[in-house]
Amino acid sequence: MLKGYKESLEKTIPDNWEIGILSDVSEIRFSNVDKITSSDEAPILLCNYLDVYNNEYIDDRIEFMPATATDKEIEKFTLKKGDVIITKDSETPDDTAKPAVVVQDLTNVLCGYHLALIRPDSQRVDSVFLGKMLSSKIVNHQFERLAQGLTRFGLEVSSIKNALIAIPPQQEQR
Repeated sequence: MLKGYKESLEKTIPDNWEIGILSDVSEIRFSNVDKITSSDEAPILLCNYLDVYNNEYIDDRIEFMPATATDKEIEKFTLKKGDVIITKDSETPDDTAKPAVVVQDLTNVLCGYHLALIRPDSQRVDSVFLGKMLSSKIVNHQFERLAQGLTRFGLEVSSIKNALIAIPPQQEQR
């Protein structure tokens, strides 16, 4: 073993890196904001599954879908700079948990249904680094093994919260 390295997750990593679970460094919420428009809810814009699946970064250049949401949903799921969104469902297990990083505050844009909103602790993990980490083979393989279904595969919140990730010092993350 090289000096300054240790074994973790059957891989060699630097001594100054940590291994933790995703919920140790972020808050994770499954969105329930749907596409249905209701007259008793506030108008919003919705960041949908395909917006995340087709984009590495989420910003105001995307044409978000108009919808409505409750005040509680607006408070809970409005997108903020630094959020990471992942797809929680897909047609195949290896296609779940596709990440996209929100790179600017998006007023009145909410995380939509079939997505998980991950709000990283900015003191512990950089959001762009986290997005790249979540798309890495070693992390994505965890999601692939835990995705459940027959014709459509989905991840439970516990599968996402308990995903093991490497956490280097912030300077290295950037």
